Amino acid sequence: MAIDGFDVVLDANFTDPNEDDLIYTFDWGDDSQVQSSPNRVAEHIYPATGNEEYRVIITAHDGRDETLAKVDLHVPVFASPHPPPPPSPPPPSQPPST
Repeated sequence: MAIDGFDVVLDANFTDPNEDDLIYTFDWGDDSQVQSSPNRVAEHIYPATGNEEYRVIITAHDGRDETLAKVDLHVPVFASPHPPPPPSPPPPSQPPST
């Protein structure tokens, strides 16, 4: 699989005091579709468009429409359009001067 961008994997581990099953919502902060799932691990690919910072909001809900937890974090994505140049070779050795 080719990835044109930066892959981010988040693991949201929340517990419900009533031991209800949880639904996790991941808002990736880049105008993509919000993901809702009973799986606490989610993956997202951010575009390689430049240096950006995305506000990610993770919310955990139980079956009673209660919000158990909400995490607001920032994900920096740094793009480098070209790899750094290789290091310069060392200068040639000079014979000792007399």
